[in-house]
Amino acid sequence: ILLLAQEGFLTANGRDGTSSLLEYLSPRWPAWTVAPSFIYHETSHALLRSMAWLALAAGAALLLHRVRTPRPGSASLATIAIASGALAVAMVVMPLLPASPAWPGIDARSRSRLPMLDEFDTVARPIAIEYTPMRVVDPIAVASRASLGVEAGIRLDPQPIRVLHNGRFSIPAGRYRLEIEWSATRSQEVLALQIGRTGDPWLLWPVEPRGGERWSQEFAVPMDMSFVGLRGSAELERAIKQVWIVPISVVDVGRRPRLPTVIAASRSGPVSLFYYDANAFPEASGFWVAGGQTTRVSVERPPSTEPLTLRLHSGAFANRLHLKLPGWSQTVTLQPQLPHELELAVGGKSLITLELSTDRAFVPSAMDPASTDQRPLGVWIEVVK
Repeated sequence: ILLLAQEGFLTANGRDGTSSLLEYLSPRWPAWTVAPSFIYHETSHALLRSMAWLALAAGAALLLHRVRTPRPGSASLATIAIASGALAVAMVVMPLLPASPAWPGIDARSRSRLPMLDEFDTVARPIAIEYTPMRVVDPIAVASRASLGVEAGIRLDPQPIRVLHNGRFSIPAGRYRLEIEWSATRSQEVLALQIGRTGDPWLLWPVEPRGGERWSQEFAVPMDMSFVGLRGSAELERAIKQVWIVPISVVDVGRRPRLPTVIAASRSGPVSLFYYDANAFPEASGFWVAGGQTTRVSVERPPSTEPLTLRLHSGAFANRLHLKLPGWSQTVTLQPQLPHELELAVGGKSLITLELSTDRAFVPSAMDPASTDQRPLGVWIEVVK
């Protein structure tokens, strides 16, 4: 008998042997570990657990059958009491039954994200209560204690891109403090902050690790980031004992920009660029829009009342660039080898999301035999100010 939940999820026995329904009902306590799994465990052990649950259900049904009362309240009370008793027996009996292989333990330190930060909202939940000692505190004071961390050996799952100690994090828009405790001494190392699962690092910091000392650096992200990690040399990785990302301030969930998942980020001076698909090719000072494709790119710049100025060119071929902002669009015709500057009135916004598309593509390696660049390029864009 298969008990189905929403969209066909099994009550137990997901692809990895866990229960999608029980994980949803009990996200902070591993209730699925007491359910039989014919995927993760040996068949004989799963059958034994199934028989134990069926025996408990049969016993509870037999007791309920013996209840004779015409009063609905008494019947409900008896049902709750018998069900609670059956669950209490299950809590005692199920852990004693063999389960091979054993469920892996849960290490809270290996968490890559925190629901409290994802759903942080001082408007919807303006009051926070601290229990030791009991007192009302500012919500951000609670959020600042919800740090994410990693150390060697905690996370074993490989990531799409190599990050130090496999430390991948998901953090909402806000300001954070990166803290590192060093375990060894190194000189002239570079620590990089990676945003997104592709591309080069977003920020670079020169570091001089000293064993036993702590190092910290603040950074801010303007939107939710599903992939944040640190990159560096293997020697630097061995010199890191612990890494912590500590929230300083978190943007309320209702005030965060509604944008797709960031897959890459780059920085040119004080300007940051965030990419959401593979139709943009980031480089050191700007990016190429893929030829014949559409992409979205967010530009974050320091607060300014001046227009956003872009420098464009289309390489050796004529091309057209189509730009869109909410309530505004423009098409720019570009001539071969001729740069063009475009000013966009953005009303003093610091975060601007552009939708960009081009008409045609050229491949550098097809034009120059000495080139190995096989990307289908369209238009180059560089943020001037």
